[in-house]
Amino acid sequence: MKAFVISDTNRIIDPPALDDIDLVITCGDIMPHEIPVELNKPIFGVYGNHCNGQYLEELGATNLHLKVAEFNGLKFGGFQSCINYKERSLVKLYTQEEADELLKDFPPVDVFVAHSPPFGLLDIPGDHVHQGFFAFKDYIDRHHPRIFLCGHSGENAEMEYNGTKIYRTEGFRILDI
Repeated sequence: MKAFVISDTNRIIDPPALDDIDLVITCGDIMPHEIPVELNKPIFGVYGNHCNGQYLEELGATNLHLKVAEFNGLKFGGFQSCINYKERSLVKLYTQEEADELLKDFPPVDVFVAHSPPFGLLDIPGDHVHQGFFAFKDYIDRHHPRIFLCGHSGENAEMEYNGTKIYRTEGFRILDI
């Protein structure tokens, strides 16, 4: 199954041909018009720290924040936003402790969609705003999702941790999931 993954589009140019795409996934910090709704494909996602907190629902997308949805036999779940670093935001920002509490009983999924990366895994060490959540690393350790998708912390990168393939997206990418 092919997914068009889009996140943090501050430097996006033009997306590739999207002929064989089965679904669209956003990890947040995009403009609503950048989601290719004309494909008529299911859209799943979470909001980033620079989002308005409304466009997923307005586009008929599935907001995965603290929810599980199923598509083509895969379970998708997610968590929005990033570490709390400022007083006011259109989308809630979370402390490490809040994320821990919210995810402690979150069920296993095949694909976890987040805005921020797991702490120490594709985040930016020493940068408070772009550090990942400990709760995400703990979730991977407990539930071993096949794929963890995120954005927020720089250019496209990927790694494997404890059996989970982690993809960080800036702009877009097409993934086989």
